[in-house]
Amino acid sequence: MTNSTGAAKYVIFILLLMAAGCTVKKLAKQAVQFEQAGMFKDAAGLYLQALALKPGAFEYKTGLKRTGQLYLDESVAAITSAYNRNDYQTTIYGYRSMQDFASTVRSAGVDLDFDFGTERMYEKACEVYLAERYELGQKLLNEQSFGEAENIFSEIHSIQPEYKDTRNYLLTSTLEPLYQKGSNHFSLRNYMNAYTEWEKVYQKNPDYKDVKIRMQEALDERYKEGTLWLIEEDFDAAAIALGDVYRIAPDYPDVKARYMEARNEPIYRTSKENLKTGKCRSAYFGFESIIKDAGNYKESKVLKDEALNCAQFPVAVLVGTMPQHNADAAEFEAALTSHLLSHNDPFLKIHQFPDMNSKFFQAVASSRSTDRKKLKELTDTYGIKAMLIISFAEYEKNEGKLQKFSRTGFERQPVRKTNGETSYYDHQVSYTEYLKQNKTSLEMSYQLVSAANGQILLSQRLTGNKEDQTNYATYQGNQKNLYPSKEINNTYSIDLKNYQSLQKLLKSDDRIQSADQLRDDLFEDLSKKIAKAVIEFNPEK
Repeated sequence: MTNSTGAAKYVIFILLLMAAGCTVKKLAKQAVQFEQAGMFKDAAGLYLQALALKPGAFEYKTGLKRTGQLYLDESVAAITSAYNRNDYQTTIYGYRSMQDFASTVRSAGVDLDFDFGTERMYEKACEVYLAERYELGQKLLNEQSFGEAENIFSEIHSIQPEYKDTRNYLLTSTLEPLYQKGSNHFSLRNYMNAYTEWEKVYQKNPDYKDVKIRMQEALDERYKEGTLWLIEEDFDAAAIALGDVYRIAPDYPDVKARYMEARNEPIYRTSKENLKTGKCRSAYFGFESIIKDAGNYKESKVLKDEALNCAQFPVAVLVGTMPQHNADAAEFEAALTSHLLSHNDPFLKIHQFPDMNSKFFQAVASSRSTDRKKLKELTDTYGIKAMLIISFAEYEKNEGKLQKFSRTGFERQPVRKTNGETSYYDHQVSYTEYLKQNKTSLEMSYQLVSAANGQILLSQRLTGNKEDQTNYATYQGNQKNLYPSKEINNTYSIDLKNYQSLQKLLKSDDRIQSADQLRDDLFEDLSKKIAKAVIEFNPEK
């Protein structure tokens, strides 16, 4: 296996070499054609590619040397011509391009011959051209044409980075527009926009003019705006302004305290008013949001506790009886209580009559009475604000019996004849089919009744049912060969059409949910609906 893998790699290597050889020859051929056409730079480029594929090849190096020198001579002539007609820009860029070309050729191991007179022309051209561009750049800066000035000083910097004060002028042409834009925003009292522009300047050069001081001025003015709006009780505007300062400079003196005041004072006032007018739940949530945002703002924690105490909604749960199914009634009450408590509602308090140990409560539970006098006593004695009355109308829980049926079928057996053909012998047999069905159903209603005045706060009738069944078959013989039968005129025959249906029954098992399990699922669904309705009920609306 190892030898075959190595051989395959060797074959691939040879194929790659052959492909590379073909490519190199093609490049060399094209290079000759370009050279003959006088396209020396293109020819040199092709020789460079050929050398990259076949480094050190003499014919390609000599070809590169020849075409490269011819292109270099052409370039020298063009540069000289441009210089003689005082076209210093063409002189400079032509010389730089020629230098780049020579450097590329040198990297391939080929040196070209230079006319050093060209270098002197380049230097003199730079002396004149850069002086003119430098002067123009200064003029544009004075005219505040910053974009054009930046282009000029960028060009000078690319040719001679240390030319006079080019670096400083380039920085000025880049930063001054941002600095002035910030100043314009500041004069229009757009202080955060001003800060943003000055910050851009600061990030590029922290020492540029007085940008650091101006940034601080922008924050100071924005802080003053926010403080003034806070005094005028324009809390929304104050929160925005102070928030701008706080997010940038959280240590700015007093900004956090005033920002928190602007955010929370309107909520605090509204919550106090809600508490005063009996909207205790709204007050509680208001104070809770303040505490989460600002901690113990003013008396928020004390007032939150007061609101919670005011918003308490104790509910007494009265669950009716199920004749002959009192244990199931207790199961429903347990499921309902569990769902009511699982929400951890801060206001809802659940009381169950068995826990109260009072004849009065037993009387109320048994009579379902909503007499106002008794309700008032319920409130005065136990602080109950509402009764959740559960009534059961019809309830059925049926644990079905396992039904057993003896069925007639056929076990088919293949028989091979002497001529090689196959026929079938169908032997009549018996198999057993089982069927069981469990179900439970409930019709009920609930009412949430105010203990203060007997008003029905919530009311709904609910119904539900759950059922499950099992249907399977057993056979002691070869199950795969078992077929059902069909009866015609008291005569059984094999039923090929329903073979798959019988096979499905044979593979089924006897698992089934018990009636108690179905009851639990049904109680879970119905009690969850009731609990949700009670939890979502807001007595203050």
